[in-house]
Amino acid sequence: MTRRLLGLWLVCGALGCSRSSGPTTPGPSTPAAFSTAVRVIDAITASTVSGVTATGDGVSGTASSTAGTMTVGAAAGSVSARAVTFTRAGYVTRTVAMKIPGNEIAVSMIPSTFHLDAYDELLRAPRLQRWTSAPPLRVQTRTLQFIAVTQADAAALDEVMSDDDRLGLEADLSWALPQLTGNTFASFAGITRETVEVDGRMQVLNTGMITVARYAGLTAATGYWGYSRWQFRTDGTVIGGTIMLDRDFDRSGTATRRSLRAHELGHALGYTHVTLLTSVMNRNAVTEPNTFDRQATQVAFLRPPGNVRLDSDPAEASLNRLGAAIWSRGEGARRR
Repeated sequence: MTRRLLGLWLVCGALGCSRSSGPTTPGPSTPAAFSTAVRVIDAITASTVSGVTATGDGVSGTASSTAGTMTVGAAAGSVSARAVTFTRAGYVTRTVAMKIPGNEIAVSMIPSTFHLDAYDELLRAPRLQRWTSAPPLRVQTRTLQFIAVTQADAAALDEVMSDDDRLGLEADLSWALPQLTGNTFASFAGITRETVEVDGRMQVLNTGMITVARYAGLTAATGYWGYSRWQFRTDGTVIGGTIMLDRDFDRSGTATRRSLRAHELGHALGYTHVTLLTSVMNRNAVTEPNTFDRQATQVAFLRPPGNVRLDSDPAEASLNRLGAAIWSRGEGARRR
């Protein structure tokens, strides 16, 4: 039995009596003082994802709804971004840098069925490299003399690309661009043509654009049908690219010319060779952009440069430290 005695409760039973301060009723949970709205989507299908949970230092929140919406809260606000990790069975764990409080954000998650190893080959070697805005394209219509894949400039020969060849090259690269950027870039920021004077010299790799030209002697010297280089900052942002096409191969009209041009554009966009799946970025360059290429680049353009495996975005502090130095690298498509 229970009796009240001097403001306390006396609880008696078979084993005797004990004192208690009285029955308690749990109070309402204290809501997070600061919050950010999040919508979670599938990175491949763009459909909403429910049941996603968020964790992080001082972070709280409920699982995402059937509409993919959730609120991520924190007891204390911060002007700097904090790392928040999103988890759900069937998806690759995703870590993003987000401000709480902050504007609503969309978080995309990669299905576990997606070929992440091939994606890493293509785009994260070891961190994601890509353009952040559509690049302009400059077409050099004069054939240049090939010396080495690392040459800084090239001498112009007495040979000019025909208008039909130039238009065909521009059309092929424009066709490939949206397929290699997840339809983020529908077109180049502009296309310009340049015809350097005979015996003049052209800078091979130019910051702020993709430069394309035919080169005499490329295949004979290297075994490549094409070779491309790209410039990137240390945070992964690509800022320049050049496409070197062997003159004889490019004007041959072979059936694989368009796939080779698309392949070299992929390099100028910052992508590397794929060995694990059929891809436009296979070293032999005989495959045109396919479903994997389109899906992989769609995923990439839902992530900032610097994203790493498994699926973690760089912290804001790291982005502030990176980005000053400029590097370049290159790869080519080898003749079969």
